[in-house]
Amino acid sequence: MRMAKLNDLWKRALEPLPSPDGIRTITQHPTNGAETSKDLDRITIVVGANGAGKSSFLDYLSTGEQSKAGFPRHTIETLGGTTLNLPGGHADCTKIDPAQEIITVNKSLTNLQSTFDQYEEREFETYEVEIINFILCTSWHKISVEEIDDPEGNSIPRFICRKNETTVDSLALSFGELSVLYLYWRLIKKENGPRVILVDEPEAGLSPLAQRRIEKLFIYAASEKAKQIILATHSPFIVEWAGHERSIVITQNETSSWSKANSTNYIEELGLEATKKKVFVFEDNKSVIFFKTILDYFGSRAYTSAHLIHVNGEANVEKGVAPFQDNPILNFLGILDADQKTHHLVTSAESPFIALPGRMPPEIEARNIVTSNIEEYAERIGIKKTTLDAALRRSLPEDHHDFFENLSKSIYGEVRPSLFEIACKLWAVKNKDDPETKGFVSAIDPEIDTD
Repeated sequence: MRMAKLNDLWKRALEPLPSPDGIRTITQHPTNGAETSKDLDRITIVVGANGAGKSSFLDYLSTGEQSKAGFPRHTIETLGGTTLNLPGGHADCTKIDPAQEIITVNKSLTNLQSTFDQYEEREFETYEVEIINFILCTSWHKISVEEIDDPEGNSIPRFICRKNETTVDSLALSFGELSVLYLYWRLIKKENGPRVILVDEPEAGLSPLAQRRIEKLFIYAASEKAKQIILATHSPFIVEWAGHERSIVITQNETSSWSKANSTNYIEELGLEATKKKVFVFEDNKSVIFFKTILDYFGSRAYTSAHLIHVNGEANVEKGVAPFQDNPILNFLGILDADQKTHHLVTSAESPFIALPGRMPPEIEARNIVTSNIEEYAERIGIKKTTLDAALRRSLPEDHHDFFENLSKSIYGEVRPSLFEIACKLWAVKNKDDPETKGFVSAIDPEIDTD
């Protein structure tokens, strides 16, 4: 599944929740030591080992009541300007414990089987089915939910998944499948309007790949459905896609407390060894933009946890990569332009170099895609085709390195980097099915689905 708009969703997730109940800042006030404050956007991760107090911290936020974990005093600053003091006060929020709730739901469904198919089925939208299939690596054609009333008046979801002649419902689905479906139902279907949501261990029952891909569900809920989500997890994969800058690490000594996560402390707290951080080295900044745009189109965020460096020319790429192949901390990979794909650096066995897809440097690939799709490009940048035609006639004779700068000046009277970026997006659209493009994306991010 391609998630070309993932970066746009993340941008919206940085915006404040449109609700006065949203959390702006959480501050920890220990009896001894300096206070610690954490500003929250719409995704925050609470990570720690078993027994550290992650679930207790969610309870502390939602009820204001102390637990055996014994957190220090906290204050919460809301987006509406209210200061909440904990213990005592609490955030206006909803807590979801998917593992426990799914067990309860399926017990209820087992007792309610005689009422199946008596309530209205609500089908998921096509894009919703695509997200579910993407996360779970399934291929359902249709997914629907039948909400059944139990004797206490609670709404119990029964999920029905269909493919050709096959129909499977909640009682036959795996725990991992139910986890994703249940979270989607709670976050998207049941919690209407802006809301702070606490989710306890969403990774339960999910493969490492699904733990990575569940990003799509949470970022969609945060950006499109106006949810501010705080996740408690032991999954390094969830911290990886959210970013350590959005995470806090819970530790347990005599009492529980938290600190801001960095690139290594959460890994150490989980008892894991830190993996080598990737460093991508490019010929120039246009190569960086071209590279990121292609990965964005296929929904890969492989570059977000890596260092991206651009130098001047392929010779400097070699100098920036070759000497560091035995570096114990950093994993260097040289990204050469497409016209260098026959270079011995790229063709050598187990080479730490790879060429961008296409045949020419990115600025020429982007220029050619514009000149062969003038009407579509004009529409994408919001001008008339005749205006673009005239600007192209003035700019085409220029050196290809400055083509987009000159095109921008011809149209707007100033340089707008967005013209090259939009051309790169158009290139990705036109070359999405090319085996070389798919192979490049898979080489950079083996876990991404390019189909």
